[in-house]
Amino acid sequence: MSWLFNLLSGLVAVLISAALLHFGGSAGATPHDPAPASQPDNTGMPDGTPAEDDASRQS
Repeated sequence: MSWLFNLLSGLVAVLISAALLHFGGSAGATPHDPAPASQPDNTGMPDGTPAEDDASRQS
């Protein structure tokens, strides 16, 4: 009966070790957040400076 208990406890230890290796370590670790995606420019403004004809109409 003792060998059966040793076998089962060893199997449980192997399963726990494999789960920790698979899922990345300690349970207290914070999850890795993915890097934030760059936000698109939603201002509606054209890129760069206005063309010369647009600047002449502004005055």
